Amino acid sequence: MAAKKSKTELFGKHPLARAIEPVIETWAKSGYPAVNGREITATTRELFHWWFSEQVHEPDAFHICQRRALETIVYCYEILGIPLIESLFETFSSGLLEKENLKKGIEKIDHPRFGIKMATGTGKTWVITAIIIWQYWNRVKTEDKRFASHFLLCAPGNIVYERLLDSFIGKKTTEGKRLPDTADIRKTIFMPEPWKDDFNLKIFSKEDLQENAPITESPFILITNWHQLMDTTKQREDTLAQSLGIDMKSDTISLRVERFMNFLTFNDDLIVINDEAHHVQNATDAEQKRWQESIELLKKELQTRKDNIFVQYDFTATPFVIKGKRKEYFPHVIYDYGLVEAMRAMLVKQIFIEKSSLLSEKIEKLPSSEIDITGHRDEAGHPLELSETQKHMLDVGLAKLNNLRKEFIRLKIQKKPVMFVIGDQNAEADLIANYIKDKTDSDGLSYGDETNGEQVVTIHEGKKSILSEDGYEKLRTKVFTSDDPDNPTKIIVSVLMLREGFDVKNVCVLVVLRRSDSDLLTEQVIGRGIRQMFPEMEYFHDKLENIERLKNRQELVNSYDLLFVVEHPKYNEIYTQLTEAGALIASGNSLEISLDAKSVLISADQSRAAQYDIAWPAYLTYRTEEDLNFKYFDISGLPIYEIPFDKVEPTRIIITDYHPDTKFKQDWELKEANFSYQVFLRNLTKDIIGTSRRNVWISRYSTDIVQILDQYISEYLFGRLIDFNNENNVKRLRNQQLFNFIAERVRIQLMKFIQAAKSQDVIEAEWVKLSDYKDMKVRMERSISTRKCIYPNIDFPYKGGFERKFTEDQLENDSVVEAYVKLNQYVHGFSIPYINSQGYLVQYYPDFLVRTKDSMLIIETKSEKEARTDTDVKRKALAAEKRCIELSKIRTLPPINQPKTWKYVLLPQDIYKDMEGQSLRAIIERCESNLDLLKMKRE
Repeated sequence: MAAKKSKTELFGKHPLARAIEPVIETWAKSGYPAVNGREITATTRELFHWWFSEQVHEPDAFHICQRRALETIVYCYEILGIPLIESLFETFSSGLLEKENLKKGIEKIDHPRFGIKMATGTGKTWVITAIIIWQYWNRVKTEDKRFASHFLLCAPGNIVYERLLDSFIGKKTTEGKRLPDTADIRKTIFMPEPWKDDFNLKIFSKEDLQENAPITESPFILITNWHQLMDTTKQREDTLAQSLGIDMKSDTISLRVERFMNFLTFNDDLIVINDEAHHVQNATDAEQKRWQESIELLKKELQTRKDNIFVQYDFTATPFVIKGKRKEYFPHVIYDYGLVEAMRAMLVKQIFIEKSSLLSEKIEKLPSSEIDITGHRDEAGHPLELSETQKHMLDVGLAKLNNLRKEFIRLKIQKKPVMFVIGDQNAEADLIANYIKDKTDSDGLSYGDETNGEQVVTIHEGKKSILSEDGYEKLRTKVFTSDDPDNPTKIIVSVLMLREGFDVKNVCVLVVLRRSDSDLLTEQVIGRGIRQMFPEMEYFHDKLENIERLKNRQELVNSYDLLFVVEHPKYNEIYTQLTEAGALIASGNSLEISLDAKSVLISADQSRAAQYDIAWPAYLTYRTEEDLNFKYFDISGLPIYEIPFDKVEPTRIIITDYHPDTKFKQDWELKEANFSYQVFLRNLTKDIIGTSRRNVWISRYSTDIVQILDQYISEYLFGRLIDFNNENNVKRLRNQQLFNFIAERVRIQLMKFIQAAKSQDVIEAEWVKLSDYKDMKVRMERSISTRKCIYPNIDFPYKGGFERKFTEDQLENDSVVEAYVKLNQYVHGFSIPYINSQGYLVQYYPDFLVRTKDSMLIIETKSEKEARTDTDVKRKALAAEKRCIELSKIRTLPPINQPKTWKYVLLPQDIYKDMEGQSLRAIIERCESNLDLLKMKRE
């Protein structure tokens, strides 16, 4: 007899994705090497380097799950040659095909089709954007015909459709106008700045493809609902023509669908990307099944063309169906990042089950079928009134919402909590809304008071078919801008309409008043409130402390990014499964848990301002950039390449032609089009000057940089003179590792040259004062009271023992110190630009500003190990010293009376320990000697 399967299988990994995962991880950690003679293109490698370089695009960065998804997609496409899903099973684990629940359906997938599972809130839209950019540049930049420059981005309904338009065209204002600069695709993280000038990808919405819309060969994305691709508005009728065997086209496909189909099949390449794609694979009705049918029609049309490219990507958080207690996966999932992993990585909220003694007692004593989660109904099943259990659950949710609201106000957090309620029917949703509107909040104000707008918004199932376009747009605005503190919406009551595409991040309380008979639906419902509300780094350590407390089964100390779900008998089973699968879930009565129990808001003491205020320049103005003289650029200071020129081999790119009908494969080597020494120099120059918006002005010196590169490559790079008029020599330059080496080393040297060349004489500044930053959140158990700071209390990081000791023993007690502040990166924002070890200009945030009688000090405390061995610590120190020289030359007077001279102090812990008890002046002198030593040892 077969063993009974554990229900934790519901949160397991797709078997194929699990087999692929370690291969991708090893490949990525090895630097994306060639596999069986195949390797990624130079363009792909450039994009990987750009996307995944740390600290370059702050505050934006790809999460590790987004990175692994992209690496998996690229590996399957470029290394494995765009295989069918059956080939992937044979490559990674042929035994998996023998399992019936995986084998089923594979035989129907006869084109490259890849499923990507990413839990709600983990950033799949960014992965979609990156796929499009990767495909586009490989097709356009090198004319590699394995790739596509035409894309169909398909959504199931208007909510997801609008979200995609937000990402690619720009978010809407309250007036309905889209703001292009808010589109995700415009973010610097997606491509180097110089590439943007040549990025010509037209973006069409479904509204753009009206009658007589022109067909184009230009690269494009069409964003639409699947409904536009298939006529679902009328049934075919028997006609005389049909009875005679004549197919009447006008009867089978609308002019609109024909227009869309012609537009998409005009070119020989098409990448189809489906969002919320569980509808494609697991359609529950005949209408939805036509989504994939329409894609099959597109495929059949394109496969009639020679050298066609047709690939499908299906993105969903739930690529499976539940049959009884068994989970049946969609067969083509190549990457699987689930809810449990997302919770453990702190990419989404953690779940807290809000319990009450009344409901818990019912759940313990009664079977779930006897607990009145749904309301009282008449014989026809129409809701009459809410049950007592429903009312109690709403009361618990409202109490928690009020508790959170007061805490947001106390800590002056400019966000607001939202409660999300899910009902069973439209009429029941109205009963729920009316019940809530009769209640009052913690200030005694009625939720039904609509003087300043609706506080309780109800969304019925099928609402769009009832409302006018204008009415639907108003409702959408109320719901999808509910994160905005100025939006009066506090509570959303929904009937299933918001199972997907719901991007509101401020949902803190979830109340489910329906019986859930579907585990799939349950996971989708949890996903409605799981998106992070506090993604900012300033909250990271507080959330990390909660995670540690969850692991140790300790009481939580804050509510940052917790989703409070009112206890539900059906959901308790799911929480048990989540816990068994590795999730950390808390439960209990949280009304006594503060949003931040250990923090208080400390305000600057204005009575101290006259004595302890400090000013610093927020913005510096130079009049020096046009004075750069590149004849002083030291080319001889650049390194020699470690591989002799005669040993450098050009990159080989292997292409696999595969015909899905005949199964015929043929490999051939791609010769990069138009490669020359001039193209190599041009691409290097664009890469070097395009890493930051701050460096765009350097493009005026492109000619000088090209000359530097030419001289370096021809005379110094290989330790001897190389003639690049010789085509055989030029071919050796087509090597991505060599390209990266040159770009990184010249970029670093160039940034150093620019920093050193800036004038020290003519600098102006805009000043800010410490007293301008009136409030600061402080953890009291890690804080000290102050005498020489404008803030009565300051706190320190979890492992900030050295900083605390230095503050208490030195800054508070040394007579040299007149005033100081422990800088908070997220409050004060004081930073110094420096060139990191990768050659990118990024920001460094020091620890302290200190005012003495003679000088302003920027002080950084470091452990002995970091101060001695961390390359970036050295780079920060050298950049900070140069910045102090600049600050000391500022002509604009600060708004308060303070010394003009600025100094930087890097204070290693071992030096401070050796000099404990001595004056700050003596410590500084010792640190200055240490900094001189660092200069001698710098790279």
